[in-house]
Amino acid sequence: MKTIGITGNSGSGKSIFSKILAQKFNAVIIDADKISKENAKKGKEYYNQIVETFGKHILKDEEIDRKKLAQIIYNNSGEKEKLDLLTNKYIVKAIKEEIEKNKNKNIVLDIPLLFETELNLECDYTISLMAKEETKIKRMCTRDNITEEIAKQRLKIQKDNDFYIKKSNYVIINEDTELETEANDFIETMPILNNKIVVVKNGKFKYIQFKELLKYKNVIHCFTLQPMDFGSNDTYSIKKEEIEKNYKILCDNLKIDYKDIVRPYQTHTNNVKKVKNETGFFIEELKDIDALITNHTNEILSLTFADCTPIYIFDKEKNIIALVHSGWQGTAKSIVKNAIQELKKEYKCKAEDMLCVIGPTIRNCHFEVDTDVKEIFYKQFKYMKNIDDIIKENKETGKSYIDTVMINKNLMIENGILSENIIDCNICTVCNSNIMHSYRKDGKDAGRNTAILGLV
Repeated sequence: MKTIGITGNSGSGKSIFSKILAQKFNAVIIDADKISKENAKKGKEYYNQIVETFGKHILKDEEIDRKKLAQIIYNNSGEKEKLDLLTNKYIVKAIKEEIEKNKNKNIVLDIPLLFETELNLECDYTISLMAKEETKIKRMCTRDNITEEIAKQRLKIQKDNDFYIKKSNYVIINEDTELETEANDFIETMPILNNKIVVVKNGKFKYIQFKELLKYKNVIHCFTLQPMDFGSNDTYSIKKEEIEKNYKILCDNLKIDYKDIVRPYQTHTNNVKKVKNETGFFIEELKDIDALITNHTNEILSLTFADCTPIYIFDKEKNIIALVHSGWQGTAKSIVKNAIQELKKEYKCKAEDMLCVIGPTIRNCHFEVDTDVKEIFYKQFKYMKNIDDIIKENKETGKSYIDTVMINKNLMIENGILSENIIDCNICTVCNSNIMHSYRKDGKDAGRNTAILGLV
């Protein structure tokens, strides 16, 4: 049984989405607003405490006038905190009792203060719905029959979009969106969701962000998912014009300038390039380059992947970044080691200050190779103490499974990266080839996901 928490600002569409998702999971809906209204009726302890705290002038025919109470708390953050304390004491308790009562069923929690009340800890998945402010205001005015001024007041004391992105497993940008489709997309994406990532969905555009990198406001990043396709060097799975169009959509979504993109010709080398104002796509100066480093804010690094390993490196002290494309050939040539050494050489970076994030890649469950490739890896890495875990023979086929992620982690640690600063999202591109491009699954017809890393 699953418990899914749904939250977001007023006017984001969370209640409608909750009903749709509950139908698909045959789930019980626990609606925080309904529970709050029920407990705010005369005779209930919650009612008594609200009246005692805010005074009898909030009553109308001996019941709490929610509009009067709203005006008080929306105009005074201190008064809102008082109400939140009462809510945490009485309403959270009532919600937990409902969860316990329905513990043998699928549950959808519709809760505006999901994270603030820590009820997210009761959930297997958390979903936040967001929208532009003008969209939310329009919806609130229509739904609640209030003025724009009142709607703006209410939104002013609610959390911003960044709060929800950092806290959630899944985020939906709900701008004239078909919520039935969004529910299906969420269900399709569930297998990759974990506490190290958030998936953001905006129309047809969907991407992963990493919780650890989201802690730094000056870092912009993502790893895109299907159906967006960013092509591969000269052999485009789609037209170059379509690739550029997708980059423009991506940059608009991330609020960065499309003209700042730096994309090299990737050819499975171990070459690392310090970017020096070489912005653009496939320019001659960036030929045969599979890792980029920079400390400039106007250079957005972009590499493409379809099973190869994306590695995001961020020096937390010096604000310097590196983006690495580590395919099996690049891994065999220790490209991540080269990138780390180049950061030390060019920028005097210290390994202990570097954060390394490993994105979605083919995992050892699917990276099965013939003897020739196995020998390349064994010859290069037989010195590693865990080589027997890295290379495992499949006795039925005579082939071997190789764990390139483990190799990259070992190389990071050998070069001074602290183990606690290595973040692995644990997502296999082949296992999830329905939502991310995979060369092993689709061969030459495979599209490309792009990894983005930049400073702002």
